[in-house]
Amino acid sequence: MSASAMRSWPSRKELELQKELAYQAALAKQKELERQKELEHQQELERQQELARQRALEQHRELERQQELARQRELEQQQELERQQELARQRELERQRALAKQQELERQQELARQQELAKQRERARQQELAKQREVAKQQELARQEQALADARARELAARPAPPRPVTPPPVGSETVKQRDARVNESMELLDDYREFALSVRSDQDGPVPPLLLSNTNDAEWLDVIGHFDLLPIAYRTQEPTKGYFALDVARGDVIPTTDFDYLRDRYAQNALQVSGRPLRQGLFAQALSAVRSQSGVRELTLSLLCPPKFMAYLNYRAITTCQTAGVDVKDVAACHGRLVRSAGGWVLSMEVITLRDGRRLRVGRGT
Repeated sequence: MSASAMRSWPSRKELELQKELAYQAALAKQKELERQKELEHQQELERQQELARQRALEQHRELERQQELARQRELEQQQELERQQELARQRELERQRALAKQQELERQQELARQQELAKQRERARQQELAKQREVAKQQELARQEQALADARARELAARPAPPRPVTPPPVGSETVKQRDARVNESMELLDDYREFALSVRSDQDGPVPPLLLSNTNDAEWLDVIGHFDLLPIAYRTQEPTKGYFALDVARGDVIPTTDFDYLRDRYAQNALQVSGRPLRQGLFAQALSAVRSQSGVRELTLSLLCPPKFMAYLNYRAITTCQTAGVDVKDVAACHGRLVRSAGGWVLSMEVITLRDGRRLRVGRGT
């Protein structure tokens, strides 16, 4: 055998040593396993003890929780009892207040009933007094109306006969004094001249809406012009300062002139405008046709000049007509009326108010 072959086989002693080492290792391993088991046993024991301690602690806590719950329930029961007692007390207070309120309401109702009875008695007394005053007032009104009727009858009996129609005098044939005296006599025959004479108007009373005479009959116009000295004039629409044409409509005369001082001395600054039917036919249409024939002027404006006092009367009637109709004079474009004869003189019968927004309000004849 070779040397290498001989070294691959251990000797008996080596084998025994290996066995001894293996035994010792197994014994050590066995001891280690036993130690591990003992340790695990000890740890398990400690774990069981800790679990037991935890269970005991939890039981103690549960007992305390149950005791706390029982205490809370007892406290809640006590609070609920107190709440029920407080509710009962509040209900009793509410009942007492409701009873007191009902009693106060009944007292107030009885007081109101007594006051209403007193008011009804006072109202009946006042009505009776008012009735007596109304009877006395009606009796006084009847007495005043009778006295006024008697006064009017006496006034009518004393009045002169109605003014006779007059032909307008030739333009410029009278002095201002003569003209004013004649116009004053005619104005005193207006049915409301007395009220006009007593009226007062200041510059702060607002604008005066224009008043347009709506007479259409030539005879009426001649009568009005003759009694109140209205002067019809025509002037160039585009050149009003170049002169004017005085129109003697009673005689068919056309008088061209530039004498504006004549107008300032005799007539009011404002004038009555003429429009509509009088410009198409009748006296004024004929006068304008004559002016166009003589002067060759095609565009003409026709105005009626009035003595200052008569213009003041027309302004007075325009304002009082608006006031009677309940219309603000600032909203009025023009008032329309017809100047006609009455049994003993003249009546300016107002008919229509034209507003600036185009509406027309009929105010009725005799306004």
